[in-house]
Amino acid sequence: RRAARGMEASLELSGYFGIARRWWAVLVLSVALAAVGGYAVASELPKVYEGEVRVLVGPLNTDFDTQRAAGQLANTYAQLATSRRVTDAVIQRLGVPMSSQDLVDAINAIPNDVTRLVTIRVQASDPTTAANLANAIADEIGTLAAETQRPEGQTQVVDPAVPPKTPIAPQVLLIVMLAAFAGFL
Repeated sequence: RRAARGMEASLELSGYFGIARRWWAVLVLSVALAAVGGYAVASELPKVYEGEVRVLVGPLNTDFDTQRAAGQLANTYAQLATSRRVTDAVIQRLGVPMSSQDLVDAINAIPNDVTRLVTIRVQASDPTTAANLANAIADEIGTLAAETQRPEGQTQVVDPAVPPKTPIAPQVLLIVMLAAFAGFL
């Protein structure tokens, strides 16, 4: 039975190869047209840049209990990065023409419990704006952290955001490859 099934499968595949051999020019043309179309669409999409800043929560060298408390605060500060208090203050300080919700959608704050670092990424259509927004959010979290007198609540910027040289989106090569595959199908 298995041999018969294997033979049936090879006959079915040889039928597809026969069709592909017969229509190879149309197949190549459809892949090329789809790839060119994908490139044209991807080239027209707006570029998106991402500014990234890293913030250390708590003192650099301290006892274990303070490190553990600072690690837990890193999660809180990551959540505060998208709070209305922070986003409204950043929008007002920089005078950017966007709503608080638009800024929240552009922010991705990721805490690391082990290292007590919070990585804040902000996406914008301009590289300088992306870096300025990320730095302003880190500064605003630092302002909030300064309201506490405890060492584990303090923050310091480890790596300030610099304007990125290359956009993170659109990924032109990926779009072209997916369009070519769709043309092949």
